[in-house]
Amino acid sequence: MPNPDFQDLWASKSEEEMAKQMKEMGQKLMDQPPFDFAIPAKVYDPESQYEEIKSQKRSYSPEVVKSVREWLGKDGVDFFRGVLKKHGKIAAVWMEGRIPHSVHFNEGMQVRNFLRGVKECKDWNAHELDDTWAEIVKDAISDSKESC
Repeated sequence: MPNPDFQDLWASKSEEEMAKQMKEMGQKLMDQPPFDFAIPAKVYDPESQYEEIKSQKRSYSPEVVKSVREWLGKDGVDFFRGVLKKHGKIAAVWMEGRIPHSVHFNEGMQVRNFLRGVKECKDWNAHELDDTWAEIVKDAISDSKESC
């Protein structure tokens, strides 16, 4: 069913009548209250969120890399070397059948939990651990030329 406001807008009216009707309809729209769910643009700006989180990457010492390499052992070093070689990054995601395997959520969580116990990393927050663990692992597996 056509909108009654627009139904006979163009039906044999003079230009003055059409202009008057258009002005009235525009005024109706302007008189409506604004939407209640107006959200500041910052919420929808992915670049600013990314920069805010990205800036939380931490620096670390060679001792942290050494402790991670020792903790990973031969199997862990070989696993992450294989992931890096096959997928080009440490925090890769691949499909196992119809189920995604996310290194960040699986093996990465184990590494982050280990880092929480390392003296140098005890004061790191979750964002800092999230942004730094893969870099530490990458250094650990490239730093150990032979498997542990």
